[in-house]
Amino acid sequence: MSSYTDNESPSRSQKSGTKMLKGKDDFQSNFSSRFRDIKNLRQIHKIPWIKETSFNTAMGGVRHGLSLIASWPMMMETWRMTVIWLFYAAGFFVCVCGCLGGAITARKDLQRLVAALGQAIPVTVIAIKYGLFKTQVKPLNQILKSMESDWESENLNSRRDDPEAIRRREIMTNHARVPRIFFNVYTSVVTICWILFTIAPATKRISSRDQSAPNANKLPLNSWYPFPFSHSPIYQIMYVFEVFLGNVMVIAHTGIDSLLVTIIFHLCGQLEILRSCIEEFRTEERSEEMMWADVKFIVKRHEWIINSARSLEKSFNKILFSQLLAGTLHICLAGFSVLQAMESNNTSVFVKFGLLLTMALQQLFIYSLAGDYLTSQGTLIRVAAYKATWYKLPPSVSRSFLLIMIRATKPITLTAGKFSVMSLPNFTSLIKSAVSYLSVLRAMNTDNSN
Repeated sequence: MSSYTDNESPSRSQKSGTKMLKGKDDFQSNFSSRFRDIKNLRQIHKIPWIKETSFNTAMGGVRHGLSLIASWPMMMETWRMTVIWLFYAAGFFVCVCGCLGGAITARKDLQRLVAALGQAIPVTVIAIKYGLFKTQVKPLNQILKSMESDWESENLNSRRDDPEAIRRREIMTNHARVPRIFFNVYTSVVTICWILFTIAPATKRISSRDQSAPNANKLPLNSWYPFPFSHSPIYQIMYVFEVFLGNVMVIAHTGIDSLLVTIIFHLCGQLEILRSCIEEFRTEERSEEMMWADVKFIVKRHEWIINSARSLEKSFNKILFSQLLAGTLHICLAGFSVLQAMESNNTSVFVKFGLLLTMALQQLFIYSLAGDYLTSQGTLIRVAAYKATWYKLPPSVSRSFLLIMIRATKPITLTAGKFSVMSLPNFTSLIKSAVSYLSVLRAMNTDNSN
């Protein structure tokens, strides 16, 4: 018995040692394979088209800017964020009242009144936009979560050697690049304009010999308050207050507009991807169940895009309505100030109000361009369904393509106040209206001067 045990113990030890070696080899092979996968992933990130395929990258500085002013829709609602938002809203209200007071005090002089309204109108619109945007956080949160899931699904499902995945990724990347360019250019124009309005009063006060004079104690905004603010230290306090709130207004103004443009272009990218899926609908060597599964996916995806666009339009139509009304007046007043500065050779006023005019034109143009692009992409779904090989499909499946074409006949639009569609033809008519108002204002100024 003992000899049998002694003879068997070495074999058992050899088997256990063999298992340990095999387990060690399996662990090393699994580790090396995973290391190769990680290395391949690192190499994938070096590819140019993969750099922008991230939700955070697609949002760019919009997410950071709106988070600073407690307005990012995906931000968790806390009492601290509520307090910060209420503080900014109260500051906006004070600035609006100050700008309107400055316009009232300048009512006897047409040129001063136009210059004051040229600042009061955008400040008022930004304050209204900031308040209306807060009421639409929940629907925007749902849209942004869907956008994030779209990017995550593409990052998980696509591979380097899959041409369809590469094309989908390129479509999403290209549609994410345009809003980022708009955000950078738009933010630069608005920031430079605000810096000029901030520096001008300080430069005039420093260069003035009599700092107690009324013209030497102007604030960045052409505002008036019901208390003496032209003496130290109240003047310095109000100056810092308006500079700080002006920076917050710049972030709110550019962030909200850029968020709208980013969501619209993302929906346009999804419509283009859906259009390519419809045009390349394969019928060869496929069962009817597989065809039905693809048609079901196309219908559900199309319905999701339509519902998202409808929810976006519902969230922004009041904001766009205020922008449309104020934008027409803003272009008229800023253009009048630019023409007056050209006649009087006032370079500083020409640059400041020229940038204000550029800002208003750029804002309305990108709204109109995005709305027009969304409508055109939605209409192309009908063309794609017509171009597909529906005639090779079974009758039950081909009738689904007819329903898709019927549904795509109703345009996907972005409206201002539910009555004016944001499109390029309407943008040209708006510019014509602003120019006609400008000609009337010029005629009034000529009569007053005579």
